[in-house]
Amino acid sequence: MSNAYNKWTPEEDALLRAGVALHGTTGKWPAIASMIAGRSAVQCSTRWSGALNTTIIRGKWRREDDAILREAYAEQFASLIVSALNWQKVADRVPGRTSLQCMARYQETLDPRIRKGKWDAWEDELLVKGLHEHGKSWIKISTNIPGRTQRQCRTRWLQL
Repeated sequence: MSNAYNKWTPEEDALLRAGVALHGTTGKWPAIASMIAGRSAVQCSTRWSGALNTTIIRGKWRREDDAILREAYAEQFASLIVSALNWQKVADRVPGRTSLQCMARYQETLDPRIRKGKWDAWEDELLVKGLHEHGKSWIKISTNIPGRTQRQCRTRWLQL
């Protein structure tokens, strides 16, 4: 039976910790996953970074973290030619934060292109139109509302 949708057991967590202690984490997730029956490399990596890695800071961001994140983002963005922004390199500069945390924080909060505050009537119209065209695909809807994130679109819909 696959564990894809089952909660992690304390025994699996112990095996994961042992696997990380033995192999490390850089590129070693398949080896670690082979130690835990029914768990994939992606599941192990996600569980480690999402719950068990005690070096990752969870919760509220400090102003200093935001400043470091903005600076690291600017440096990576300036070095772009064709490739996508390397969020891991950004996260390497922000102590205790993962690439996913940094990407989400920047895209949802710090990006200067994000409109903050009250929604205008034309934005509400675009939101309703987007819902009719795309259902509740907030990513697709937000691409048609300049300066609004998918989270803002979902939150606004819940308020209407």
